[in-house]
Amino acid sequence: MPVTPGIVASALRNISQPRRRWLGLTVSSCLLLWYLLSQFSETWHLPFLNEDYAFLELARRSSFLEIWTAAELRVGPWFRPWSQGGHFWLVHSLFGTRMVLWHAVSIGLVLSTLVAYFDFVRRAAGFQVGGVATSCVAGLVAWGLLISWTSGVQDLWMILFSLLSLHAATRRRMSWASVAMMGALLSKETAAVLPAIATAWFTFVERLPWRAAARQTGKMWGALLLWVALYALAMRHSPPPPASRNRDRGAKRLECCGDVRDCAAFCSQP
Repeated sequence: MPVTPGIVASALRNISQPRRRWLGLTVSSCLLLWYLLSQFSETWHLPFLNEDYAFLELARRSSFLEIWTAAELRVGPWFRPWSQGGHFWLVHSLFGTRMVLWHAVSIGLVLSTLVAYFDFVRRAAGFQVGGVATSCVAGLVAWGLLISWTSGVQDLWMILFSLLSLHAATRRRMSWASVAMMGALLSKETAAVLPAIATAWFTFVERLPWRAAARQTGKMWGALLLWVALYALAMRHSPPPPASRNRDRGAKRLECCGDVRDCAAFCSQP
């Protein structure tokens, strides 16, 4: 008997809702992974660039706890101890300077972000809308920069943590939403809009009065104030000269680094 779209639709309707969700996530994950590997495979051997070398040097000579308070990470208006410090320390400890594996981690972050986005839109508007919206987002050219440039993980971690925060908030798990939001804020400051986005969700999607929506997201606003205090404290005790010197050294070393083999020599220097 030929398989028709009606038979397929009937079979899908007979699948329970939890299994349908996991089936959709599995299929979408496989398709997105194939897309990312086919489109960005040529970027996997690109070397470290610019401030990557400063973060690598910091990861090489610091412990995981020391890197969170390193003055080199508090430069200019930026305070991103996870995406600039913790990420580089962890990946360098696991994989050294093998560029393929660094880019594989970035691919994994992009895949996780797109799957989280698909699941979020699916919950709000259904599988078809989620699939179309995720396809459009996956086709954005900006992913190429975030995958090919190692420091693009600052944006990738911020977007992933932000989506996880919104997932938790729309399920009214506000404590988890606040924790994920702090991860996003420690990756990039633009996540500061998350409490406003969550409040807008409760106001315009769930039709709560704005005061009730503000109370619902109170923990997220409190977490934002906590981050503002940490940010102000970090900037107050921020000595820029060491960071500037490390970034200058990274830029100078970049001029003589032709391929990934030079990165190993860089990391072996005292």
